[in-house]
Amino acid sequence: MKIDFKETTWRRIDIPEDKRFEVLMDLRKGKNASYICNKYRLSAYFIDDCSEEMTVPDNQFCSTIEVYNDDELIYENGGL
Repeated sequence: MKIDFKETTWRRIDIPEDKRFEVLMDLRKGKNASYICNKYRLSAYFIDDCSEEMTVPDNQFCSTIEVYNDDELIYENGGL
């Protein structure tokens, strides 16, 4: 049996001084963090001690815990 659970984390991208204005403009245009990393060849890293297990309401009432026996889903704690 295996239990999968969903959590939320924060990651950080260090932006070089000479790219800060461009990056901020991209973010204001709706670009996401993956776009920023790819465009400017930057890496994101996890911020320590900030992961938190999600609740069903946090996840728009979709499951945050799923239990599998082999490949068969035998329990989930949410769902619409």
